[in-house]
Amino acid sequence: MLTFFRDSLIILLFCTSVYANDSYIITGGNSNTLNILQDGIDNYIDLNTYSFNSGDMEIKQNGNYNSVDLNITAGTGTGSSFYIYQNGNNNSYSGSLYCGAEWCTMTVTQP
Repeated sequence: MLTFFRDSLIILLFCTSVYANDSYIITGGNSNTLNILQDGIDNYIDLNTYSFNSGDMEIKQNGNYNSVDLNITAGTGTGSSFYIYQNGNNNSYSGSLYCGAEWCTMTVTQP
């Protein structure tokens, strides 16, 4: 945008900033399904579950410098599955899984 005032030239520049997505999720319950998809760079997911019984969770992050922090307490149901897919460079995850059910699985895929 150019605006002229008398003998002066004023140039206004419009800049936008790109912010990462930070997600903080606390959940629990029976027979639930949770799907999370984040696209972009420098995203963060902090997921805490309690008494998560007989359910599935799937977290997908596409892009660089993404991270996931999991603290999962699976209940005493028949079992639960947790999947993390991270596509891109310099991605990380940390997690703890306590399983009181018949079985629990956690799969992490990073190409």
